[in-house]
Amino acid sequence: MVNRIALIAVVLTCIAPIGGLVIFASSSGEEPSAQFLAAGMKDQERPGMAIRVTYEYTDEVEYAPGVEVEHPMSTVTTRGVYVRTQGVVALRETEVRTYKNGSVAETITKSSYNRATGEFRQLTETDTGKYGIIASTKPLPGHVLTIMSSMTRYDPLFSGAETPVSRLVEDGTVMGREAVGGKDCWKTELCSGKECDQKDLVWVDPEVGFNPRRIDIVGFRGSSEKGRFSVEFSDYQQVAEGVWFPMKHSTRLIKGGSTAESHEYAVKSVDYYKAPSPEELSVQFPSGTRVKLMDDGTEIVIP
Repeated sequence: MVNRIALIAVVLTCIAPIGGLVIFASSSGEEPSAQFLAAGMKDQERPGMAIRVTYEYTDEVEYAPGVEVEHPMSTVTTRGVYVRTQGVVALRETEVRTYKNGSVAETITKSSYNRATGEFRQLTETDTGKYGIIASTKPLPGHVLTIMSSMTRYDPLFSGAETPVSRLVEDGTVMGREAVGGKDCWKTELCSGKECDQKDLVWVDPEVGFNPRRIDIVGFRGSSEKGRFSVEFSDYQQVAEGVWFPMKHSTRLIKGGSTAESHEYAVKSVDYYKAPSPEELSVQFPSGTRVKLMDDGTEIVIP
């Protein structure tokens, strides 16, 4: 069987200029173009195929001294199933809260984002009812983008569901080689804002399908670094020929040169299979669900 990454390398190395755009890479080790790196990353997504990721983690709940809570919790367990296709990304997440009095409460949240239409949907089911939201106007509201960033947090190909990492690479500048976790990577940098008040840095590893080893989002105030959010992916596993997915990743929020917050995550399993249709993955609202339409602020009840 033909190695798809090797094939794409040959094609892109030999390609002629098209519409003024030249994509190049040298087999002799010459620095590749940002477009070449992005093309390799995009090849991780195959037509008609899907990635399904399952995860589970439990947090011990601690309260600050002196804080009184009417119904204190002891643990929160979260179980998730995330699916990515070329058309839709979707997540079903179940949160189980265990209280110190022995009672248990469960919340089920289903989310989907249609990458073609830009429509985001979410359904939340609790003991007290079903609630939904729909948003499609660009730019999406800030809190919806926050939800979407959390929704795709295990996926190395997204910086929030709206923004593929390949776009950050493609629009950026190749800054040379740099190692991440002992792995040789190509580093790209993308400036945004009037005075480059934000930088998106991506370290791309060709050895794992041009997936990112690390992504940093850096904010600036003048020439000083205001804050940095860093995600590092590790333990990549090959789930199909030329298709890779990280089993672990860690995040760090850095302020004033010190780590203000850090987390580590791991997935239970990754499956590669024939993609469901967009309709199957998109959130459907049961009868009686109250749905807020974020575009105009109105609320409807599903008949």
